[in-house]
Amino acid sequence: MDIYKHYAAFSQAPKDKDEATPQQAEVFAKGKTGAFIGMGWEAATAIKANPKIEKDIGYFTVPGETADKPEGVFLGGSNLAVAEGSDKQELATEFLKIALSDKFEGQLAKEGGVIPNKESLQSQLKGNKAAEAMAPATVGGTTPLIPEWAAVENTPNPIKTYMTAVLNGKSHEEAAKSVEGELNKRLSQDL
Repeated sequence: MDIYKHYAAFSQAPKDKDEATPQQAEVFAKGKTGAFIGMGWEAATAIKANPKIEKDIGYFTVPGETADKPEGVFLGGSNLAVAEGSDKQELATEFLKIALSDKFEGQLAKEGGVIPNKESLQSQLKGNKAAEAMAPATVGGTTPLIPEWAAVENTPNPIKTYMTAVLNGKSHEEAAKSVEGELNKRLSQDL
């Protein structure tokens, strides 16, 4: 069965909302949602909002096509950059060096459940059940590593428009066609 048809058949989610309103951790905290696909820190957010749910939840890596390989995931970080127009580019560059150092990336892993981009820091996830479950899924892809990509993520984000169209029943082809022009315009910096 097509995953999107499956989603549409069972979802009661309103079609006029996005993933941020309300936050899924807030919804999960109410204790009436069976599961959600989330980031390492979202479970902790839900537990903080409703500590009673902690004893009832578990974690797993999103399975792939075979049992030995998890599904690929989006590998974030496209927002880690130095703005071209910044008056403080050197300072921003120094901040990124510090933030991405083993020390601070390790702290993000340990305290926030953020999966580090270095295998040597994976040990920092020990004890964080959500992050330990997510760690095997570090196969995946990133957004294109080009300066023009920042324009794609500006509001209204055509990727969200595409995904919403598919979830509302359009075929992948129809949804892609509906955002193709806007994507090309943004990637060519023809704004």
